[in-house]
Amino acid sequence: MIKTYSIASHEQPSFEQHSMAIRKSKMPQSPTQRADQKRTNILKSAAKCFRKTGFHQIAMQEIFAEVRLGPSAVYRYFSSKDAIIAAMAEDEQRQTRTMLAKFHNTDDLSRALSTATRAFAARDAAINAAGMMTEIYTEDLCNKRVGAAINTAATD
Repeated sequence: MIKTYSIASHEQPSFEQHSMAIRKSKMPQSPTQRADQKRTNILKSAAKCFRKTGFHQIAMQEIFAEVRLGPSAVYRYFSSKDAIIAAMAEDEQRQTRTMLAKFHNTDDLSRALSTATRAFAARDAAINAAGMMTEIYTEDLCNKRVGAAINTAATD
């Protein structure tokens, strides 16, 4: 049980009690988990910005503000806005392959296609992704750097 202290209380926690409270209140994360979480937060924040304004109208500073990180923290994960767009496409392709792998060895192709279609529709509706992914794949045709990253991800 974590003991709380009010400002009016004269009893102050010892350093050990305070440290124990902090350790009990947070689940430890590995550096890799923290990095993955930060990367995911950057992508979600960028997607929110892109949906509001569009790829070409958004400045990186707006993404920094949305994710509440400084430029160096964001650039540690993504070198540019194009890299963020490419990462979104790579993540979508990875998710798609995972979803389709479930239906690889099926005897009932019609049922598998129907189930896969519903799964994709539910996923895209939940994260409002259909329009975003259409824009990303359109960007693939206009932007050589994004196109190269998407094509590399597609062949992996």
